[in-house]
Amino acid sequence: MHNSVLGQSCVDIDGVLCRDPTDVENDDGARYADFLANATPLLLPTRRIGVLVTNRLEKYRSQTTSWLARHGIEYDELRMLNLPSAEERRRLRIHATHKAEVYKESAAIFFIESDLAQAEVIALKSGKPVLCIESQHVLYPDPLTQSAFLALPQRLRAKNINYWNYWKYRLLSTRLGSFFGRVARTFRDR
Repeated sequence: MHNSVLGQSCVDIDGVLCRDPTDVENDDGARYADFLANATPLLLPTRRIGVLVTNRLEKYRSQTTSWLARHGIEYDELRMLNLPSAEERRRLRIHATHKAEVYKESAAIFFIESDLAQAEVIALKSGKPVLCIESQHVLYPDPLTQSAFLALPQRLRAKNINYWNYWKYRLLSTRLGSFFGRVARTFRDR
Protein backbone atom coordinates (compact mmCIF):
# COMPACT_ATOMS: atom_id res chain seq x y z
CA MET A 1 0.00 0.00 0.00
CA HIS A 2 3.03 2.21 -0.30
CA ASN A 3 3.95 1.56 -3.95
CA SER A 4 3.49 4.09 -6.73
CA VAL A 5 1.53 1.45 -8.70
CA LEU A 6 -1.49 2.41 -6.54
CA GLY A 7 -1.95 5.42 -8.79
CA GLN A 8 -2.64 3.00 -11.65
CA SER A 9 -4.73 0.58 -9.60
CA CYS A 10 -8.29 -0.17 -8.64
CA VAL A 11 -8.70 -0.90 -4.92
CA ASP A 12 -11.63 -2.38 -3.02
CA ILE A 13 -12.60 -0.64 0.24
CA ASP A 14 -14.23 -3.21 2.56
CA GLY A 15 -11.75 -5.93 3.46
CA VAL A 16 -8.79 -3.93 2.13
CA LEU A 17 -8.83 -0.39 3.50
CA CYS A 18 -11.18 -1.27 6.36
CA ARG A 19 -12.70 -4.42 7.81
CA ASP A 20 -15.77 -5.98 6.21
CA PRO A 21 -19.12 -5.33 7.89
CA THR A 22 -20.59 -8.26 9.80
CA ASP A 23 -23.92 -9.72 8.66
CA VAL A 24 -25.63 -7.88 11.52
CA GLU A 25 -24.03 -4.56 10.52
CA ASN A 26 -24.90 -5.04 6.87
CA ASP A 27 -28.59 -4.22 7.46
CA ASP A 28 -28.80 -1.20 5.11
CA GLY A 29 -30.00 0.84 8.09
CA ALA A 30 -28.75 2.36 11.33
CA ARG A 31 -26.19 -0.39 12.06
CA TYR A 32 -24.72 -0.03 8.59
CA ALA A 33 -24.52 3.75 8.96
CA ASP A 34 -22.64 3.22 12.23
CA PHE A 35 -20.28 0.78 10.50
CA LEU A 36 -19.56 3.31 7.73
CA ALA A 37 -18.74 6.01 10.26
CA ASN A 38 -16.59 3.86 12.54
CA ALA A 39 -15.10 1.08 10.38
CA THR A 40 -11.75 -0.13 11.68
CA PRO A 41 -8.94 0.65 9.20
CA LEU A 42 -6.90 -2.30 7.91
CA LEU A 43 -4.41 -1.23 5.23
CA LEU A 44 -3.97 2.51 4.97
CA PRO A 45 -2.07 3.58 1.84
CA THR A 46 0.55 6.28 1.82
CA ARG A 47 0.14 6.84 -1.92
CA ARG A 48 -2.74 8.20 -3.97
CA ILE A 49 -5.07 5.48 -5.35
CA GLY A 50 -6.28 5.64 -8.94
CA VAL A 51 -9.81 4.22 -8.57
CA LEU A 52 -11.61 3.03 -5.46
CA VAL A 53 -14.17 0.41 -6.49
CA THR A 54 -16.75 -0.67 -3.96
CA ASN A 55 -20.08 -2.46 -3.80
CA ARG A 56 -21.29 0.09 -1.30
CA LEU A 57 -24.41 1.79 -2.57
CA GLU A 58 -24.26 5.24 -4.11
CA LYS A 59 -26.59 6.55 -1.38
CA TYR A 60 -23.70 6.06 1.09
CA ARG A 61 -21.23 8.21 -0.86
CA SER A 62 -21.04 11.03 1.70
CA GLN A 63 -20.37 8.63 4.62
CA THR A 64 -17.75 6.80 2.54
CA THR A 65 -15.93 9.96 1.45
CA SER A 66 -15.99 11.26 5.04
CA TRP A 67 -14.35 8.05 6.33
CA LEU A 68 -11.73 8.16 3.56
CA ALA A 69 -10.91 11.82 4.28
CA ARG A 70 -10.70 11.19 8.04
CA HIS A 71 -8.10 8.48 7.42
CA GLY A 72 -6.12 10.52 4.89
CA ILE A 73 -6.83 8.25 1.91
CA GLU A 74 -6.35 10.10 -1.37
CA TYR A 75 -7.85 8.86 -4.64
CA ASP A 76 -8.73 10.06 -8.13
CA GLU A 77 -12.12 8.39 -8.51
CA LEU A 78 -14.67 6.56 -6.34
CA ARG A 79 -16.96 4.08 -8.14
CA MET A 80 -19.98 2.80 -6.22
CA LEU A 81 -23.06 0.72 -7.09
CA ASN A 82 -26.11 2.69 -8.14
CA LEU A 83 -28.84 0.41 -6.78
CA PRO A 84 -31.78 1.24 -4.49
CA SER A 85 -30.98 -1.22 -1.67
CA ALA A 86 -28.61 -3.82 -0.28
CA GLU A 87 -31.37 -6.38 -0.82
CA GLU A 88 -31.35 -5.59 -4.55
CA ARG A 89 -27.52 -5.83 -4.59
CA ARG A 90 -27.67 -9.27 -2.97
CA ARG A 91 -30.45 -10.41 -5.31
CA LEU A 92 -28.49 -9.43 -8.44
CA ARG A 93 -25.19 -10.95 -7.17
CA ILE A 94 -23.10 -8.49 -9.15
CA HIS A 95 -20.38 -7.90 -6.57
CA ALA A 96 -17.47 -9.19 -8.67
CA THR A 97 -19.06 -8.29 -12.02
CA HIS A 98 -19.39 -4.62 -11.05
CA LYS A 99 -15.74 -4.47 -10.00
CA ALA A 100 -14.57 -6.34 -13.12
CA GLU A 101 -16.44 -3.96 -15.43
CA VAL A 102 -14.97 -0.87 -13.77
CA TYR A 103 -11.47 -2.40 -13.88
CA LYS A 104 -11.80 -3.47 -17.52
CA GLU A 105 -12.96 -0.06 -18.74
CA SER A 106 -10.33 1.80 -16.72
CA ALA A 107 -6.68 2.38 -17.58
CA ALA A 108 -5.73 0.62 -14.33
CA ILE A 109 -3.11 -2.13 -14.53
CA PHE A 110 -3.79 -3.76 -11.15
CA PHE A 111 -6.71 -4.50 -8.82
CA ILE A 112 -6.51 -5.12 -5.08
CA GLU A 113 -9.42 -7.22 -3.79
CA SER A 114 -10.07 -8.78 -0.39
CA ASP A 115 -12.17 -11.81 -1.34
CA LEU A 116 -10.67 -14.78 -3.24
CA ALA A 117 -13.87 -15.75 -5.08
CA GLN A 118 -14.40 -12.17 -6.25
CA ALA A 119 -10.72 -11.82 -7.18
CA GLU A 120 -10.95 -14.87 -9.45
CA VAL A 121 -14.00 -13.48 -11.26
CA ILE A 122 -12.48 -10.00 -11.56
CA ALA A 123 -9.28 -11.41 -13.11
CA LEU A 124 -11.19 -13.59 -15.59
CA LYS A 125 -13.75 -10.97 -16.64
CA SER A 126 -11.34 -8.02 -16.82
CA GLY A 127 -8.42 -9.87 -18.42
CA LYS A 128 -6.07 -8.17 -15.94
CA PRO A 129 -4.20 -9.29 -12.79
CA VAL A 130 -5.73 -9.05 -9.32
CA LEU A 131 -3.96 -9.13 -5.95
CA CYS A 132 -6.07 -11.04 -3.43
CA ILE A 133 -5.54 -9.90 0.17
CA GLU A 134 -7.24 -13.01 1.59
CA SER A 135 -4.93 -15.53 -0.11
CA GLN A 136 -1.93 -13.20 -0.50
CA HIS A 137 -1.25 -13.93 -4.15
CA VAL A 138 -1.83 -12.47 -7.60
CA LEU A 139 -4.50 -14.02 -9.79
CA TYR A 140 -4.03 -13.84 -13.53
CA PRO A 141 -6.78 -13.95 -16.15
CA ASP A 142 -5.67 -17.27 -17.65
CA PRO A 143 -7.69 -19.91 -15.75
CA LEU A 144 -5.34 -22.77 -16.72
CA THR A 145 -2.25 -21.24 -15.18
CA GLN A 146 -4.24 -19.81 -12.30
CA SER A 147 -5.61 -23.23 -11.30
CA ALA A 148 -2.13 -24.75 -11.55
CA PHE A 149 -0.79 -22.07 -9.24
CA LEU A 150 -3.58 -22.60 -6.74
CA ALA A 151 -2.87 -26.35 -6.80
CA LEU A 152 0.64 -25.72 -5.49
CA PRO A 153 1.15 -26.39 -1.79
CA GLN A 154 0.51 -23.29 0.30
CA ARG A 155 4.11 -23.19 1.53
CA LEU A 156 5.37 -22.88 -2.06
CA ARG A 157 2.82 -20.22 -3.00
CA ALA A 158 3.58 -18.19 0.11
CA LYS A 159 7.35 -18.57 -0.21
CA ASN A 160 7.86 -16.72 -3.44
CA ILE A 161 5.54 -15.47 -6.18
CA ASN A 162 8.24 -16.44 -8.71
CA TYR A 163 6.97 -20.02 -8.43
CA TRP A 164 3.94 -18.69 -10.26
CA ASN A 165 6.02 -17.74 -13.28
CA TYR A 166 7.83 -21.09 -13.15
CA TRP A 167 4.60 -23.09 -13.19
CA LYS A 168 3.06 -20.82 -15.80
CA TYR A 169 6.05 -21.48 -18.04
CA ARG A 170 5.97 -25.24 -17.34
CA LEU A 171 2.27 -25.49 -18.16
CA LEU A 172 2.54 -23.42 -21.31
CA SER A 173 5.59 -25.29 -22.61
CA THR A 174 4.01 -28.67 -21.81
CA ARG A 175 0.76 -27.77 -23.56
CA LEU A 176 2.56 -26.32 -26.60
CA GLY A 177 5.01 -29.23 -26.67
CA SER A 178 2.23 -31.82 -26.74
CA PHE A 179 0.31 -29.80 -29.36
CA PHE A 180 3.29 -29.47 -31.69
CA GLY A 181 4.16 -33.12 -31.04
CA ARG A 182 0.69 -34.17 -32.23
CA VAL A 183 0.98 -31.94 -35.30
CA ALA A 184 4.39 -33.43 -36.16
CA ARG A 185 3.10 -37.02 -35.73
CA THR A 186 0.09 -36.24 -37.92
CA PHE A 187 2.29 -35.05 -40.78
CA ARG A 188 4.80 -37.89 -40.26
CA ASP A 189 2.09 -40.56 -40.38
CA ARG A 190 0.58 -39.33 -43.66
